[in-house]
Amino acid sequence: MVTLYLFIGYLIVFLARCLDISLATIRILMILHGQRVYAAIIGFFESLIFIAVLTYVLHELNDFPSLFFYALGFATGNYLGIFIEEKVAIGCANIQVISKTNSDCLIEEMRGKGFGVTVVDGHGREGKLRKIIHVLIKRKDMKVLMDLIEKIDEHAFVTVLDTKKTMGGYFSKIKVK
Repeated sequence: MVTLYLFIGYLIVFLARCLDISLATIRILMILHGQRVYAAIIGFFESLIFIAVLTYVLHELNDFPSLFFYALGFATGNYLGIFIEEKVAIGCANIQVISKTNSDCLIEEMRGKGFGVTVVDGHGREGKLRKIIHVLIKRKDMKVLMDLIEKIDEHAFVTVLDTKKTMGGYFSKIKVK
């Protein structure tokens, strides 16, 4: 019976630490995106969980499994926090695409799917004129755009920049099909 209580304690430490670190990851991303109120609320619960778990672990400092599950919860929480953040996909991203062969087709398809596209002429190392395609998107639409780019030109040069703030511009409902 004592072993069951110990195991439940370890499980609680692990799960609480997973939650605590997942919240920390999301809180940091909220700060980066200027979401102060959400960051503060998340930080409140994050610190409550952290203090409770740390108190338990410090009380059981001689118990190696308790320390192990604390560290395992930390590592797992980082992974889960990033996974959750990718699924929630808060904010916007600026995608820059340079295609050597299919620029016009790519631009037409992007616009056909509802993406706002800005095109600038540029010259690369070889001196040839290249079209630099800029697309500002909601991060939740990133997979649709990346799949489209890969379908049309799998060798396109693509950069993705996180965008903290936007004003004006063109955002429409993206057509998934």
